[in-house]
Amino acid sequence: MKNEFNFLHTLRVRYAEIDGQGIVFNANYLIYISVAIMEYFRNLGFDYKEFAKNQEFDLALVKITLEYISPAFFDDIIEVGVKVVGFGNKSFNIHYEMFRNHQDDPIFKADAIYVNFNTKLKKAQPVPDEIKEKVNKFENKLSY
Repeated sequence: MKNEFNFLHTLRVRYAEIDGQGIVFNANYLIYISVAIMEYFRNLGFDYKEFAKNQEFDLALVKITLEYISPAFFDDIIEVGVKVVGFGNKSFNIHYEMFRNHQDDPIFKADAIYVNFNTKLKKAQPVPDEIKEKVNKFENKLSY
């Protein structure tokens, strides 16, 4: 349900994102969630580009599970719900749901695991406490 998310990012389905069946091509849902997670961190006040440049915080997707429930169509307004549901030392889990045209029932769900990736060292590194604390406060969690 949409009310389970503290953050929703809105976008409109563009013509180039639909397939020959007239529905959003399945791979574009991954683009939508990639945009939404960046907007989530921007909403929390993080300068993602600066963090990545300084090798402090950069996302690397390691696992994702997708569930397509109902199609989206050209010109639909889509709301992408983003919720960080847990942290490990170097990783964190995010749950996504998409809603069409301001409806409450999801048309798509995804569960993803990301690591904080250091591009210089080419390996995962701990998620900064500053990010964990701000995210947990936003998501109304008491600890990590």
